[in-house]
Amino acid sequence: ISSAGRDATLTDRTLLWGEILKLPINPWLGTGWDNFWLGDRIAPLWEMWWWRPRSAHNGYIEIYLYLGWPGVVLLLGVLWTGLRRSLGRFRSDLEFGGLSLAFVMAALFQNYAESSFHRLSPIWFFFLLFAAVKLPEKPSAHELEALGPPVDQNAFGS
Repeated sequence: ISSAGRDATLTDRTLLWGEILKLPINPWLGTGWDNFWLGDRIAPLWEMWWWRPRSAHNGYIEIYLYLGWPGVVLLLGVLWTGLRRSLGRFRSDLEFGGLSLAFVMAALFQNYAESSFHRLSPIWFFFLLFAAVKLPEKPSAHELEALGPPVDQNAFGS
């Protein structure tokens, strides 16, 4: 990052992550959906940064803050399902599978420096769409060969 002339702390995001994770929360229940940023808990963070953070700027940390470890495990399950289905699509349909895989990768990497898992951003929306919908896969060449030669519909006078 620094060789590209960019700030290695991702504009203080990595410093913010360290400070956020020092604050006490229940690791098994979290603080509740969007509740972490309410009340006096964030006063120390607002004293450190003039821009008064209202987001962790990391989707994985945000899910941990809101839902604890069970939420992180559920998120990883959704991400794994989306990745697995996208790879399956990619093997059977290069174009549609490539698009699906692109949204998986975009969601994984975008949430490193931003947090969109708990918001309905376009990338997250399309990721969820691709992860939730299990499309029938095209039969492989071996499966088609086992079915026999294709039938000519014109041979039956239709």
